[in-house]
Amino acid sequence: MWNLAVLTVLISLAGYYASADKAGIEVQRQARADRQADEMALYRDAVARYFAGHGGGPRSVNLATLRAGGVLQAWSPLAAAAATTIWANYRNAAGTIYIYAAQPPDTNIVADIVRLSRNSVLAGVYRSGDSNLYSPIFGDTQIKLPTPAELAIPDGSPVWIVLAQ
Repeated sequence: MWNLAVLTVLISLAGYYASADKAGIEVQRQARADRQADEMALYRDAVARYFAGHGGGPRSVNLATLRAGGVLQAWSPLAAAAATTIWANYRNAAGTIYIYAAQPPDTNIVADIVRLSRNSVLAGVYRSGDSNLYSPIFGDTQIKLPTPAELAIPDGSPVWIVLAQ
């Protein structure tokens, strides 16, 4: 009888610790997604500020140019980050800016950027089978993304658009 009681307690403890570990992994995954979405938002704001001051300038800018231009906040992780980032940008002839991940993030952040954009129709994901921005809230937004000849956005990449001002 005691053997059965001890075995029951041990199995219960093993189940508890296994579920606690799984919950901890999910918390870590969500924290990583939140951090990457916040980084994309900071990058988007910096690119928009840069292009606002450089109307007829280049089609895209890199992280070093953003740092040199003083548009990255000093407290931003991008200001002290490595020389490169996964975020990229492209400005079309009409002045619309596309912020996207040049390589897909290690976790899906589309829901996080949509939340940061306050459910804007301008935040979503690029799907290679479609030339429109896809929103998890609005579905196909009918917002055309640049053609692959102009820009190579990886399939599944989060995209956040800044309209021309």
